[in-house]
Amino acid sequence: LVLREPISREFSWHKMQERLCLEKIATTSQLAIKQCRLSGIFKWNDTIRANPREFMYTFEEWVEYHPEVYENSNHAEHIHRWLKVINRDQLFIVSFDYAQQNTKAVTEQLAKFLHIPNQWPANITMPHDMYHPDFTAILPCAVCHKLESHYKPLNEKLYKLLNRDKQSKPRSEPDFPNFISNPCGTCIGK
Repeated sequence: LVLREPISREFSWHKMQERLCLEKIATTSQLAIKQCRLSGIFKWNDTIRANPREFMYTFEEWVEYHPEVYENSNHAEHIHRWLKVINRDQLFIVSFDYAQQNTKAVTEQLAKFLHIPNQWPANITMPHDMYHPDFTAILPCAVCHKLESHYKPLNEKLYKLLNRDKQSKPRSEPDFPNFISNPCGTCIGK
């Protein structure tokens, strides 16, 4: 289970949906267009094919109009659900940032956890390009700070849960650090 800093996760998901929907709208597939409508990324309009970017929700609008986004990264709650059906030692949990910075170590630890040979290449990396080149990725400060205040207590619950369960976690699992990303440090506006 790879856990990502919640604001970065939501922003990245929004950008990915934008990119995928722009690609889908360019097709003639009615199913693809319906999937985009269901994603909630667009202020839907029948003329959307003519200029889809005009109808996209900004990240700020998307968060405002889709409050369910707040639950997507409630990691502690999701882990509680997992632990109702499996033991903690059956769940390998790692921070996205840690895995990205220590990919080789994490793959070795994961192989040990899975009891499989460590056959990943020695130079393995975890590439991640959060921003598609077609987009200027800017986090608006107002929404960023709103999300930050929402996720701070949820992240504290996560850290408490993971620290409490240190004795029952898999031995090969690295300790879970506090999230290191601070997307609000790069926001613009007030």
